[in-house]
Amino acid sequence: AAVYQPLTPISNTLKKIDYSIVILEIVNLCLLTLSLCATMWALIKIRKLNYRRTTTRFDDVLIIVSLTGIYLYSIFSAFAIISNLSSSTWVAYVKLAIIILEFVEGTIHALFILLALRKRLRQTSKHKYPAREIITLLIMLDLSLWFEKTTTSTKHEANPFQLAFYHVIPWSIITAIATPLQIFFRFHASVCLSHVWANMYHLPPYEPIALRDF
Repeated sequence: AAVYQPLTPISNTLKKIDYSIVILEIVNLCLLTLSLCATMWALIKIRKLNYRRTTTRFDDVLIIVSLTGIYLYSIFSAFAIISNLSSSTWVAYVKLAIIILEFVEGTIHALFILLALRKRLRQTSKHKYPAREIITLLIMLDLSLWFEKTTTSTKHEANPFQLAFYHVIPWSIITAIATPLQIFFRFHASVCLSHVWANMYHLPPYEPIALRDF
C-alpha cells in the first residue's frame, strides 16, 4: 500500500494506472449517466401532474444543504485535475467527465425531487401512473450511489489526482466536509423519492356533493 506524506506531492500517482480505480470510475460513470437520463425522463413525465403546495420545507433544506457537498467535491476535484491534465493519463479525462456529470446530475436530481414532492395525480387520470417505474429505478440508483460513496470516497487511493495536487492534509479536510454531505444527499434523495412514490399517485376519496333539500 502506498504511504502518503502529509505535505509532499505524489508524482507517481498520475503516471501509474490503477485498474481497480478505472473499474470503479466506469461503474460510477454508468450509474450517473443512467441516473441523469432517468431523472430527465421523469421530469418530462410528471410535467402535466397537478402542482400542489405542500409543507416540505424541511426536506427542501436538507436536499439543498447536502447538495453543496457535491458542489464542493466537484469544484475542488475539477480544479485539481484540470491543473494536471498535461501530465496525467487518460484516466484523468474520465475522472473529469465523471465530476462534471455528477455536478449536472446532482443539480437536476435535486430539482426533480423538489418538484416531485409537490406533484399530485389528477382526478381524471387516476388509472395512469406516469414515471412510477422510473422513480423506482431512481431509488435503486440513489442507494447504489450512496453505497459507492460510503465505501470509496474516504479512501485516498480513490482520489489520486486530488491528492497529488492538494496533498493529504488539505484534501482530507475537504473530504471531511464534502463527503458526509454527498453521502447524506444520496440517502435522503432515496427517502424523498420513496415519499414521492407513495404520495404522488394517492388520490383522496371522491365525495360527491349532496344536493340540498328544498
